[in-house]
Amino acid sequence: MGFRMIEHRASAHSRLIRRFLRRLALLLALVVAVPAIATLPGSAAEEPVELDTDLRVLLFYKPNFHASHVQARQAIRDLAAELGTQYGRTVEITDTDDASVFTPENLATYDTLVFAQTGGILFNDAQRDALEGYIQGGGGWLGIHYTGWSAGTVSEHDVNPWYLGLVGAVSEGHPENPAIRQATVRVNAQGHPLTAGIPDSFVRSDEWYDWNVNPAANVRTLLEVDETTYTDGHHGSLHPVTWCQEYDGGRSWYTSMGHDGAYFSEPVMRDQLRNGLAYTAGLVPADCSPPAKDHAGEWSPVTPWPLMAINMALTHDGKIQSFGSTPTGCVDNTPYDWTGNSCVAQGGQFQTDVWDPSTPRTMDNLYDGIVENATYTDLFCSMQVHDPNRRAMLTVGGDDSLGVRNDPVNGAIGVTSYSSRTGLRNEAPMNEPRWYPTGTVMPNGDIVVQGGSVRGVAGPGVLMPERYSPDEGSGWTLLTGAESAAAYGDGGGDLGPDENRWWYPRAFVAPENGNLFNISGTQMFELDPSGLGTLTLRGTVPADVANQGALGNPVGATSTATMYRPGKILQVGGGWWGNGGGPAGARAGFTVDLMTDGGTAEPVVEATEPMRFGRHWANSTVLPTGEVLVTGGGTQNNGAQGVATIPELWNPDTGEWTSDLAPYAHARLYHSTALLLPDGRVMIAGGGSPGPRNYTDAEFYSPAYLFDGDQLAQRPAILDAPDKIGYNGTFDIDVAGEIAKVSLVRNGSVTHGFNNGQTFEELEFARTADGTLTVQAPADGTYAPPGSYMLFVLDADGTPSIAAMLEIDPETPMDTRTPLVDQFEYPRVPAEWRGENPPMTVEVEAGDGRMAPWTVDTAVELVRGMAPGMGGLGVVGYHLDLGQSGRLTRTIDGLVPGKEYRISLRYARDSREAVGDGDTVSADLSIGSLDTTITATGDEPSGISGIPRPSTFATFVATFTATARSEPLTLTGSGTSAGVIVDDLAIVGVDPGPGDVPVHYTFDEGEGATAANTGHDDDTTGAAALTGAAGWTSSGVFGSALDLSGGDGDHADLPDGLLAGASDFTVSLWANADTLKNWMPLFQIGNGTDTYFLLQSQTQANGPTGLAATFKAQPAGGGAVEERLTLGNGVDLTPGEWTHVAFTMQGSTGTLYLDGEEAASRDDFSIGLPDVGDGEPTTDNYLGNNDWPDPSFAGLLDDVRAYDTALTAAEIAVLHAEGAAVPTTTSVTVTPSPSPFGEPITVSATVEDESGAPAAGLAELWVEPVRADDPLDLNARQGDPVPLAADGSVTFPALTLARGEYTIEVRYLGDDGRRASDASVAHIVERPPPGEGVPIHYTFDEGAGTSAANSGTDPSIGAAALRGTTSWSPDGPRAGAVSLPGGGGSSDNYVQLPNNLFANMEDEVTVSLWVRPTALPNWVPLFQVGNGTDTFLLLQSRTQAGGATGFAATLKAPGNPLQERLTLGAANDLPLGEWTHVVFTMSGSTGKLYFDGQLMGTRTDFTLGIDDIGVNGVTSSNYLGNNDYPDGLYNGLIDDVRVYEHALSDDDVRALFEGDEAEPPVTTATVAPAAPDGSDGWYVTAPVVTLSVAGGSGAVTTEYALGDGEWTPYTAPVTVPDGVHTVRFRSRDAAGTVEEEKTLDLKVDTTAPAVVLDGVTAGASYGVHEVLSVTASADDAGSGLASSQLRLDGAPVDAPLTLDLAGLTAGPHEVSVVATDVAGTTTSQAAAFTVVVSFETVGALVDRYAGEGLVLGSQRQRMLAHLQTAESAADRGQVRQADQAVQRFASEALAVIDATTRARLLTAAETLRAQLSP
Repeated sequence: MGFRMIEHRASAHSRLIRRFLRRLALLLALVVAVPAIATLPGSAAEEPVELDTDLRVLLFYKPNFHASHVQARQAIRDLAAELGTQYGRTVEITDTDDASVFTPENLATYDTLVFAQTGGILFNDAQRDALEGYIQGGGGWLGIHYTGWSAGTVSEHDVNPWYLGLVGAVSEGHPENPAIRQATVRVNAQGHPLTAGIPDSFVRSDEWYDWNVNPAANVRTLLEVDETTYTDGHHGSLHPVTWCQEYDGGRSWYTSMGHDGAYFSEPVMRDQLRNGLAYTAGLVPADCSPPAKDHAGEWSPVTPWPLMAINMALTHDGKIQSFGSTPTGCVDNTPYDWTGNSCVAQGGQFQTDVWDPSTPRTMDNLYDGIVENATYTDLFCSMQVHDPNRRAMLTVGGDDSLGVRNDPVNGAIGVTSYSSRTGLRNEAPMNEPRWYPTGTVMPNGDIVVQGGSVRGVAGPGVLMPERYSPDEGSGWTLLTGAESAAAYGDGGGDLGPDENRWWYPRAFVAPENGNLFNISGTQMFELDPSGLGTLTLRGTVPADVANQGALGNPVGATSTATMYRPGKILQVGGGWWGNGGGPAGARAGFTVDLMTDGGTAEPVVEATEPMRFGRHWANSTVLPTGEVLVTGGGTQNNGAQGVATIPELWNPDTGEWTSDLAPYAHARLYHSTALLLPDGRVMIAGGGSPGPRNYTDAEFYSPAYLFDGDQLAQRPAILDAPDKIGYNGTFDIDVAGEIAKVSLVRNGSVTHGFNNGQTFEELEFARTADGTLTVQAPADGTYAPPGSYMLFVLDADGTPSIAAMLEIDPETPMDTRTPLVDQFEYPRVPAEWRGENPPMTVEVEAGDGRMAPWTVDTAVELVRGMAPGMGGLGVVGYHLDLGQSGRLTRTIDGLVPGKEYRISLRYARDSREAVGDGDTVSADLSIGSLDTTITATGDEPSGISGIPRPSTFATFVATFTATARSEPLTLTGSGTSAGVIVDDLAIVGVDPGPGDVPVHYTFDEGEGATAANTGHDDDTTGAAALTGAAGWTSSGVFGSALDLSGGDGDHADLPDGLLAGASDFTVSLWANADTLKNWMPLFQIGNGTDTYFLLQSQTQANGPTGLAATFKAQPAGGGAVEERLTLGNGVDLTPGEWTHVAFTMQGSTGTLYLDGEEAASRDDFSIGLPDVGDGEPTTDNYLGNNDWPDPSFAGLLDDVRAYDTALTAAEIAVLHAEGAAVPTTTSVTVTPSPSPFGEPITVSATVEDESGAPAAGLAELWVEPVRADDPLDLNARQGDPVPLAADGSVTFPALTLARGEYTIEVRYLGDDGRRASDASVAHIVERPPPGEGVPIHYTFDEGAGTSAANSGTDPSIGAAALRGTTSWSPDGPRAGAVSLPGGGGSSDNYVQLPNNLFANMEDEVTVSLWVRPTALPNWVPLFQVGNGTDTFLLLQSRTQAGGATGFAATLKAPGNPLQERLTLGAANDLPLGEWTHVVFTMSGSTGKLYFDGQLMGTRTDFTLGIDDIGVNGVTSSNYLGNNDYPDGLYNGLIDDVRVYEHALSDDDVRALFEGDEAEPPVTTATVAPAAPDGSDGWYVTAPVVTLSVAGGSGAVTTEYALGDGEWTPYTAPVTVPDGVHTVRFRSRDAAGTVEEEKTLDLKVDTTAPAVVLDGVTAGASYGVHEVLSVTASADDAGSGLASSQLRLDGAPVDAPLTLDLAGLTAGPHEVSVVATDVAGTTTSQAAAFTVVVSFETVGALVDRYAGEGLVLGSQRQRMLAHLQTAESAADRGQVRQADQAVQRFASEALAVIDATTRARLLTAAETLRAQLSP
């Protein structure tokens, strides 16, 4: 045999001994009780020692459920008689259906009870008590078939849990059609007394009950049915049909066989019943205990999970991250039963789940762990890999988000990361798109990605691996030296068999050399990822190992593999290269040994013992014991048959399998997962989509090692362990219990049967003290790659502790930085995702808000990767086409001025446009200091024939220096004939910045006793603990903050070892002190008063010395040293105000900053942070406290940060600016609200700061339809950002919305010194009154172009698009029509209608259209609204619903296979070549079809309604002449398509058919801006007038004129020039009807006033003695001048101005003229100048005053002499002498009589003295 039923832990001696002793005791008891134990049913009987000579049987039945109760009862009577003869008993049988016999007294007289085909509720409470008492007293019970059934009725099992336990299980179903099936039954309990005389296997027919819960773990299974011999069984490997149990003191035996009366004549049925009756009557002793848990383990009940866990990983903090499904929109009422969840599809577009497995999952908390996915990547079919540098889960590859079922599957280029700190976010994308890639952490912490395909299961493979390199280029390095079709291709030809070798290559780090050893298909190879990579083929799996005959082929995508010891790999199961098909799943396996002398060059491959069960898509999980648990899979490749539900355990020491473990409940096939948890359990989850069933649930396995017998074992414990360890050394752990083994298991990450994360290593250890172990760490990263690990200690029985989570950091860690990533998916998930039909191109016009945060200045295009001419970067998502002149800009925030950043993007030449040989196309890119041109050559096309490998897009990388905190990034087409296609933009700091913080306490909790570290070192540096009266406040800098009262013990205790190992460092915090106290501490790292780094306020170091930073330490070989940097007296915190404090240390230089400015620096520190602690970890680390008797800090602290680098002055300034920015408040008003249907709304907002002052800057308007449970982010920006007016208000252009509920949001974007804010309001657009207007109306009168306008009243429904060769016809019944040429189901000759055509429609709808078919094949579609084939309203001709059924209307709800159809019959369909008016109306449950105004058919029992179409009204598969089935397309004409939001009456339909005279055309004008944006009704922005027309007959033309000018045909919006204008407009239709002229009066002045300033030269310097004559003038030729003003230094002055400069201070000044016109536009001209005070100019001033008679001649001479003396002394550097001479000058000036003259001379003297001061 290939399997053995053995004890799985041969080393667990003590537990085996205990089990042997228990069983020996049982045997002895049986020997004492029954000396004739060898007497078995059917053998010669010896008289037992008991004196009982009667065999009394109570035979209880119910006659109204199963007619076979008659034969069953007869069989019991016969068998009882046989037993009476055999055992010499007098048989007495009471045969009754009356429950009144169930009394304690009566039951006590019976040896056994037999329940034959009982059903329903059996007993009252007293009778139940009697039955319980009987069993508890040692009685016996036997049940037959229907006794275990409870479907379609309330049964005793439902109301009496004790009775359910007595039976052992309950069934509510079995396979049907047919219900009676032939199957093979097998003996499970070989050699058991109750299977004596029964063949090992036999074939029979019966109903095969499926159990609500498989009873196998709780009973002794005697017989089982083999589910591989019939279809639709629920229990896989172990399906009990007969069992016994020792239950509540008594005996129980049950068989589910026995549906038909004839069955009770079968020998095998009678034999098993005889055995069961003998057991329950106490005649035959038997061990009916369930499987021992310390052998079989135990499974939890099925646990609901919020999604299908197709990917599952254990994060660094011990949580489970899982994802893999998305809702389809329907509701499955039993999503966690065996049938699974029918309302999910594969996908990871919208959410992941993160759950702490120590918290039980319940329905109440089911969705509490959901993390929304707002990244660019659909994570489905990706791979998760631990990033050891950031302690995050990196997810590589996957799909785009363009289809609900990932169809077509498009390998993703995107990368995401997740950690509890950062959530889910985008990372720099890879070079190549990959579906099914493998990611592996290398010994140095690098991440290498291999394999994957461009197009999912279809291939082809990506032939080059790549290495994550965030410090280089675009963030990923393509390993061009490792390109290999043999390793990563499909195979075929010279490369061997076609094996999809790109499908999750099994990759393992090889000990010693550190390369990657890989198995993919049958190919083995080795990858050295250094440099550009080297790949070496290492042969193939030997043929006799890869194909083991009847045992199967343990290779390929469907196998599972794990490195169970360093350098040793187990691969088992599988046998095929993809999902579906191939041979039976393999039982075979093999090992690969890389630790022999040949190493990776000569791997030793050997076959293993086979498993008991064949398995495709199993999962292998290495356990803390080092054994490997295999779960899931089945013999069919993702099929319903041959499901393996028993796990198997492989012992590497013996090579043997334990294959009789406890079974799990659900089929874990393709897309199932398994993961070892820190508590030693194994979680299995997922399976399905695609698959026989989709499982959004999980099961948890407690292996045998967690039990002692059936009780939980006493576990050893790890009491204390380090958070992280290094290599090739030792570490200590504190433990409880006797420890026999220490193991290190790497956190797992699993998908598609391969766990790329797990490794196992047993660590040597020594007990160094009582309860302390010294453990040998792994030798290096080749044995234990950096990352997150579970450390287990195990006792001699193999029972593990709960794991201690620890990290092994890379020896050279990478910097942690956060990139900005833009993959040009706008929106991230398009509305068409459900229909899987997003448009190939999307034109984005200037001002369109679709691409927010970009502002589109000139039109650009989004083009799908799978569009014609694309494919050069795979076929995933959209690219951006800049075209000839496209231009767009977005603001990049969060930059640090002066800091260098790296920008990268992918680019190619647009292959859709012809370019001459050798010609290039280019685009311009500018940001910060970078202004460059990107040139694409012919060697860089956007697409080539087929799917390229590798990609043809080039990579642009450059650096720029930021000049401001926010910089515009602009991309511009250069004007060449073809455009540049760009994608995958990434911006990242060259070095980490202030946002990449290791330790960060935001204090946003607002409650509790701890504050989390939200920095990236959150696992090493934990939470801060609030002590004493420390509390919270909502008045922080960024929200809540830490509130310290100042009492003793009132502080925050920071984690031990804070900033351990850092030399350069930064500490940053915000402080708001209540008052200043001497030596008041803010921040400390240290140990007591002996050694510390300390920030303190109001220090007193030799007098008042203000804020200070102090180091104290005792360096080796010296005494205590204390060094301090002080700011000086009064330079400190300001009480009652927030102050930003920062200290940086770089080398020996420490610098203190206050409010973003350097306050003091010292460059001679001899000690630093490495000296603090004197070689010991610091434990006295505080906020607001130290260990001196200094007063505690009283006040508030916020945003405390600690960096292990020294931030620059610019970075400190950014931290200050972020906190100093003033909070703002936005308020929103919508008018009118609610709004009538079709009426525009005006949204306005006001933004003010916390002081009530108006804000300045830009605001955006966002509108989101409210659709419950829709995963799409429907929020969309409306147009470009709009500037706020001077009063902080903003009014957006008017909007017209469709009926429904909306969230209207205004986002203020912030400005220098102000923070962003937003506000939203709910808004409802009301339903139009029935009968008013036509909301959706396509007349098809255009006659040209490829779009047809909606002339209806609902402006939210746009134009229809003509696809393929669809064209126009003038021959419609109402003027023009659209002509559809038909075609096969794959052609594109149809009309695409807008999305969400039925959105917000509730109970009623009418669809009206005129059709003239040329041909009508079967099932030809005319009109559809829906999403693919999942949900729709469909009007079709020639339907074949059970035969020819003519014209029909069909409804289908999402996720529901039901289609409800109103058919007209074969005789009622459209005539060829004739126009027919077709109308379908729906009102509630009634649908009607009309032809030419006549009612043709009615159905009144629709259970589906119009509101069931789509998901929340969202539809994207909306067509004329097409659907999403492979039906032939409509061939013919269609005209006058209308959709009403109500059901037309019979009269309405008739009137619509007969028609009315066409209404005259009606033209409406809209103006942008919607209202004058200047003063007094003037526009200061050139208004753009847009004309639209409704009504009219046939083609309608519109014309306009300005004033009395000539009429001009209207073809595009009109920009109105400056002036006062009357805009006239009108329209005329094809019938010649001319609309009455309309007018629009506009006043436009976009030109600012003209100003002139004379008399002062800008930038000039003037002496203090000079007098200037300044004049100013202003004029405005537009609206006229409202005001003008001359200003001096900002203050108004009279004009003209005689400006005596002696009256001004020395230094800069400004004269300006400001003018405002009537329209409100202001302009100004300014001239800045400098007033110079010098010895020369002051002397000239003295001369001027003497000339004016204001200074006497003698005074003049003395003053000039003093000035000359001062100037000479100053020239000689004799400052004191010069100052004395100036003072003598001042003394002379004091004698001047004129006060003004005296004052100006004295001011000049003071200025000269100030200039002389050093």
